[in-house]
Amino acid sequence: MQPATVNNYPVLWNAKTTAEYLGISYWSLTELARKKKIPFVPIGDRPHFRKEAIDQWVIEQEKASTKPETNRFGIQKIKE
Repeated sequence: MQPATVNNYPVLWNAKTTAEYLGISYWSLTELARKKKIPFVPIGDRPHFRKEAIDQWVIEQEKASTKPETNRFGIQKIKE
């Protein structure tokens, strides 16, 4: 039986494949997972990643990077 794939990739990716897909180091990715800053599925003691969740996470990161900064009261900061 063949494993389920999306575009010839397994449905769950290991950290090496995910890091290559994102263009970051393996160590950076595992640190993001350890800090629970990126979605992952723990299998044993290793994180695995779904492409759909990673793609959505990238979109969310992009949106967050373009939001104006606000203070703790939700008031937009003025850039000088």
